[in-house]
Order: sequence, then C-alpha cells, then structure tokens
Amino acid sequence: MRMNALAAILSLSTACLLVTSGCGPEEQEAETAVSNGSVQQAATNLCGAGYRLIDTYPMKNNKGAVKGHYNLYYNGTRNCGVAECYTNCGVKMNRTVSIRVSSTSGSWDDFDFGQFTTYAGPVYSKPSAGKCLDLSAGFGVENSVASVDVLRVHCD
Repeated sequence: MRMNALAAILSLSTACLLVTSGCGPEEQEAETAVSNGSVQQAATNLCGAGYRLIDTYPMKNNKGAVKGHYNLYYNGTRNCGVAECYTNCGVKMNRTVSIRVSSTSGSWDDFDFGQFTTYAGPVYSKPSAGKCLDLSAGFGVENSVASVDVLRVHCD
C-alpha cells in the first residue's frame, strides 16, 4: 500500500510539472528549464524567416533574480527583439519591448506594449548593419516584475 501511495504521488508530481506549469517552486524551476528552448524557438518564429538569435539579455527584478530575457535576432539587415518571460508566464500583465538604432533622437524604431501573458514583441529596428542598438524591455506595472535597458550594443 505504501509503495502505491508513493507511486501515485510521483505520478501526480509529474503531471503537475508537465500539465499545469508546476505545483511548487522546484517544479516551476524545472519546468522553466525544460521549456526555455521551446520558448526561444517560438520567439525565432515570431521574428520571421531568416532571423537568427545573436544575443540574450537577462531581465531582472529589483533583487537581481532573472524573470525573463530580451532575445535579440538578426537577419543580415535588421534586428528583431522579443521579451519573453521565465516566471509569471501565463499571467496577463503589462509587458513591453523596444528597439532602436542608437542615436540622439530618443525615439524608438519600434515598440510593443500591452497586457500579454508570455512575451512582448516582436519589434524591428531600422536597417542596422554596422550600427549600435539600444534595447529596453519590462514586465509589470512600471517594470516592477523585471526589466532590462541596454545601450549601444552590437556596434559592428
């Protein structure tokens, strides 16, 4: 009887992990680690044919914990950005992502903002070969869940 109970618990834990995105912190971390590849693949598909992942920037909360990533893609002419969640996935909240060729104008080439559950984007830069980029993304009210701001990257 004891072995049947243990088997049932293990089966339920596995079902929680695979079906409901985890039942506790350990399961959620394991589920996140397993799903990261598929989320990044989905982001690649969002940018369109010919885009390849060239960099990833962690989106951290005010305690330094990584809650998502800004994935940067390039197709030989333009860059594409997608901000994806690693935690709070499936929770509808403010999510924003922006991209621009670095300049003094201050306006973004493209941005996406809204109440999304998993990611924001894709967003596209103006033609950017040989030019620096500025990137920004955030989750939550006033980026309270996580954010990243990166200036003057990929200048070659």
